[in-house]
Amino acid sequence: MTQPQLTFDAPADTYTARVAQLFRAHPKTWLDGLEIARVGGMYGWRTRVSECRVSGMRIDNRQRKVGRRTVSEYAYFPFEG
Repeated sequence: MTQPQLTFDAPADTYTARVAQLFRAHPKTWLDGLEIARVGGMYGWRTRVSECRVSGMRIDNRQRKVGRRTVSEYAYFPFEG
């Protein structure tokens, strides 16, 4: 008896893919690093942002002071044209 060939084409669900999806869902919107960490992993979200940049996404960073806290925010700017 021969076992039938099984195919399983599940979409890749990686932390990097989740971060990219978050940015694409909110283009030109500044997102707090803590929000990105919720989908990109608390200890590796900065790496995920870097991986998105390497894959060709333009992601800018800005930092601002809120009281004594420095808020780090990121925004995705799709290439137009």
